Amino acid sequence: MTTDVEFFRTLEEGLWREETRSDSEFLDGILAQDFTDFCRFGHVYDRDDLIGSEPSDVKVEFPFDNFEVELLAPTVALVTYENTVINNGSPQRARRSSIWVKHDGSWKLRFVQATTLADA
Repeated sequence: MTTDVEFFRTLEEGLWREETRSDSEFLDGILAQDFTDFCRFGHVYDRDDLIGSEPSDVKVEFPFDNFEVELLAPTVALVTYENTVINNGSPQRARRSSIWVKHDGSWKLRFVQATTLADA
């Protein structure tokens, strides 16, 4: 199976870009109905927590580091990467993993987990 890494990079980055990360229409189209997010602070979020949420003022550095995609099945992709988020002037790095599932011809984000990385 071949993977279109840039396709998944575009999807993942869309979740972080200022113009789309709080856009309810964008999120509604990309998040699976049973979406779950285990954030790096231990909170668990679902689809409803994200759709319609207030925009955050964090800044995100692009491109993401160590971006990889592995097709686990023709309709399931595991995406992993590291990124830096600047929150209140403080850079915070995390390792992230996402599971994307193809449903009715479209890729939907099903699961996300983040782990804080120690300062380098």
